[in-house]
Amino acid sequence: MAHVLLVDDDIQLLEANTIVISANGHQVTHAHSGAEAREVLQKINPDIVVLDVMMEDFDSGFEL
Repeated sequence: MAHVLLVDDDIQLLEANTIVISANGHQVTHAHSGAEAREVLQKINPDIVVLDVMMEDFDSGFEL
Protein backbone atom coordinates (compact mmCIF):
# COMPACT_ATOMS: atom_id res chain seq x y z
CA MET A 1 0.00 0.00 0.00
CA ALA A 2 1.34 3.43 -0.99
CA HIS A 3 0.75 6.80 0.58
CA VAL A 4 -0.28 9.22 -2.17
CA LEU A 5 -0.32 13.02 -1.89
CA LEU A 6 -2.77 14.60 -4.33
CA VAL A 7 -2.26 18.31 -4.99
CA ASP A 8 -4.92 20.14 -7.00
CA ASP A 9 -7.14 23.19 -6.67
CA ASP A 10 -10.04 21.34 -8.33
CA ILE A 11 -12.01 19.78 -5.46
CA GLN A 12 -14.08 17.51 -7.71
CA LEU A 13 -10.97 16.10 -9.36
CA LEU A 14 -9.43 15.44 -5.94
CA GLU A 15 -12.56 13.61 -4.81
CA ALA A 16 -12.74 11.48 -7.97
CA ASN A 17 -9.07 10.55 -7.81
CA THR A 18 -9.34 9.78 -4.09
CA ILE A 19 -12.16 7.31 -4.74
CA VAL A 20 -10.15 5.46 -7.39
CA ILE A 21 -6.86 5.45 -5.50
CA SER A 22 -8.44 4.47 -2.17
CA ALA A 23 -10.44 1.69 -3.81
CA ASN A 24 -7.11 0.19 -4.84
CA GLY A 25 -5.93 0.07 -1.23
CA HIS A 26 -3.77 3.19 -1.04
CA GLN A 27 -3.78 5.95 1.56
CA VAL A 28 -4.53 9.44 0.20
CA THR A 29 -3.69 12.88 1.57
CA HIS A 30 -4.89 16.11 -0.09
CA ALA A 31 -3.47 19.58 -0.59
CA HIS A 32 -5.37 22.33 -2.40
CA SER A 33 -2.43 24.57 -3.30
CA GLY A 34 1.33 24.57 -3.65
CA ALA A 35 1.67 26.32 -0.29
CA GLU A 36 -0.53 23.74 1.43
CA ALA A 37 1.46 20.93 -0.21
CA ARG A 38 4.68 22.35 1.25
CA GLU A 39 3.12 22.30 4.72
CA VAL A 40 1.88 18.72 4.26
CA LEU A 41 5.28 17.57 3.01
CA GLN A 42 6.87 18.82 6.24
CA LYS A 43 4.58 16.47 8.18
CA ILE A 44 4.41 13.36 5.99
CA ASN A 45 6.67 11.49 3.60
CA PRO A 46 4.40 10.21 0.80
CA ASP A 47 5.49 7.49 -1.59
CA ILE A 48 4.24 9.50 -4.56
CA VAL A 49 2.95 13.00 -5.28
CA VAL A 50 0.42 13.64 -8.04
CA LEU A 51 0.02 17.35 -8.68
CA ASP A 52 -1.63 19.84 -10.94
CA VAL A 53 1.01 22.07 -12.53
CA MET A 54 -1.29 25.10 -12.93
CA MET A 55 -3.02 25.97 -9.67
CA GLU A 56 -3.15 29.33 -7.92
CA ASP A 57 -0.43 30.63 -10.25
CA PHE A 58 0.36 29.54 -13.79
CA ASP A 59 3.53 27.67 -12.73
CA SER A 60 2.87 26.84 -9.07
CA GLY A 61 3.04 23.08 -9.69
CA PHE A 62 6.34 23.41 -11.54
CA GLU A 63 7.66 25.62 -8.74
CA LEU A 64 6.69 23.05 -6.13
